[in-house]
Amino acid sequence: MARKAHRRGSSRAIVVSRPSKPMVIRQTIVKKAKHHARKHYGGSARGLFSPARIGIATGAFALGMLDKSGINVPELPLIGKAGTLGVAAYFLSAGGRNKFLDEMATAALAVAAYELGSTGKVVGADYVAGF
Repeated sequence: MARKAHRRGSSRAIVVSRPSKPMVIRQTIVKKAKHHARKHYGGSARGLFSPARIGIATGAFALGMLDKSGINVPELPLIGKAGTLGVAAYFLSAGGRNKFLDEMATAALAVAAYELGSTGKVVGADYVAGF
């Protein structure tokens, strides 16, 4: 009898299909309409009497009252009594967190800089600052 032909294996190709790309649905971008700033007229009084300027003026007033009262304040070299009060007020304001003391420090340091620039020495100090 004749031998039957035996199939060793099938030669079928395995077809792997790619998964389809996910569908991405995007919303259209909503852009806000541009609004042009309007010009404001007549605001000079608010700029002159802003809260920051009033605070600095109040700080300068407090500096003058302390100076007038004759409280003995130690002086730092080069900045004098006004500068010493300004530095003390700055440190007491906790780095600017207390607005009144911060504005008082600004006023006192401005007065000390004015005295140093105009006369070459600070008020209350017996030395000349080097001008």
